[in-house]
Amino acid sequence: KEKALSLSANRKKVALELEQKVMNELRDLGMAGTIFKVHIEQVEDPDGEIESENKRYALYPHGLDKIEFLLSANKGEELRPLKKVASGGEMSRIMLALKNVILSSDIVDSLVFDEVDAGISGKTAEIVGMKLKHLANDRQVLVITHLPQIAALSDNHFSVQKGKTGERISTVVKHLSQNEKIREVARMLAGTEVTELSIKHAEEMVLKNN
Repeated sequence: KEKALSLSANRKKVALELEQKVMNELRDLGMAGTIFKVHIEQVEDPDGEIESENKRYALYPHGLDKIEFLLSANKGEELRPLKKVASGGEMSRIMLALKNVILSSDIVDSLVFDEVDAGISGKTAEIVGMKLKHLANDRQVLVITHLPQIAALSDNHFSVQKGKTGERISTVVKHLSQNEKIREVARMLAGTEVTELSIKHAEEMVLKNN
């Protein structure tokens, strides 16, 4: 019971620090103005195992707190549960922000980011790529991306394509060599028609970051 109360007090203390650090990360990730809040509450229960300030509270395996992340993605919007309001792309970037903040104490070894590049481009895409690369120094990070700024930063690049064999649709996954990676990044830059200029640009991007 003492540990549960101590844990609850510590959570409330570090929640404010976590909120600020996550919002700082989100600003870098192109989500300036987003408000991130850690909502902590205890459930009163007349038969609860924990008593504090003349009230009794329910006790769970993880302590006496019920914790929920709240989000306001746009100025003036009320805080609502993260799981209900964040889009796929926003959720990926919020997860990226959280993982960068708690990196030293995170026990998850492999992370998958899908749509982390949704709605971003240019400098923001490069920052997202650098933060993913930072995470990949200590974790296995798998990223599905359509942006050359992010793809150029990868340690290993896989091309995923769908094709038709007879009446069957198949998916082919290919690990690209460095030259193939440069050409693929060039295709992402230029579209269907890869030019010498786009290849040169792609080569600069890939070699600069590897």
